Parts: sequence; structure tokens; C-alpha cells
Amino acid sequence: AGRHYAAALEFWPGDDPERARLLLSFGKAASLATDAGGDALAEARDLLLAASDIEGAAEAEYLLSSEIWRRGDTRLANEHLARGTACISRQG
Repeated sequence: AGRHYAAALEFWPGDDPERARLLLSFGKAASLATDAGGDALAEARDLLLAASDIEGAAEAEYLLSSEIWRRGDTRLANEHLARGTACISRQG
């Protein structure tokens, strides 16, 4: 899946609002397969926040938290988890 998302990102217009969701999907696939989705997830989070897609931004933070936790940095993982929770709390 990651290869297909990566190929789509190569051709997807950088200013298209749907790019954020595509980045989120790519980051999720890369993170689950190789723990290498962090950059895409962080970019997706920023774009999703800018587009007021709070649920998407919270999902990106959760996925970042999981990837970083698997690498052993629990402090940073907890920071991302707290930011994701804060996103949802503001929405409610």
C-alpha cells in the first residue's frame, strides 16, 4: 500500500486539499510497515490542522505517537498523544 500512496503523492498537486488525507494514508502505511512514516504524518497533521480537519490531525498525532513509542521514546510519544487528545477535546 505504501508504494501506491508514494506513487500517487508524486503526481498529486501540492495545493490540492485532498493531499493532506493522502499523506495521512501514506504515513499510516509507512509507519505500520517500517516505522518510517513520521515525516509524512507530521506534514499531514500540519495540513489537516490548517484545513480544520481536527479528526484527521488527531489521527496523525496518534500514529506519530505509536511510531515514536515503538522506537522507545516514551516522553515524545506521550507529547504527541497529548496533542492528539487536545485536538479532539477542542472539537467536542
